[in-house]
Amino acid sequence: MKKSISKIMVKQTKSIENITSMAIPKSPVSYKEFVKNPITAMLFMAISGLTYFVWDMKQVANKQDDRIVMLEQEMKSAIEEIKTLREDNGSLRAELNTRKELSKFK
Repeated sequence: MKKSISKIMVKQTKSIENITSMAIPKSPVSYKEFVKNPITAMLFMAISGLTYFVWDMKQVANKQDDRIVMLEQEMKSAIEEIKTLREDNGSLRAELNTRKELSKFK
């Protein structure tokens, strides 16, 4: 029993080592450089933040463009349906008027 537990522990340790040994991307600027030049560091962070916001806004705009195209298609189909209903309404009104005129003669 103890041997199987030790084997499990070895496997878990290896998997943890694999996870911790994954390459974490290094920052283009180290902390020491930030300490030496705090203004440059703040500008770097500001530019990074602004870049993210621009990218995010482009993503939102792309999603909105897709939604606009979908809504335009729905609107076109609704307009066609309205035209059809108006034509049907016009013919039904004409028929109703004809029946009213015929009912006067009875």
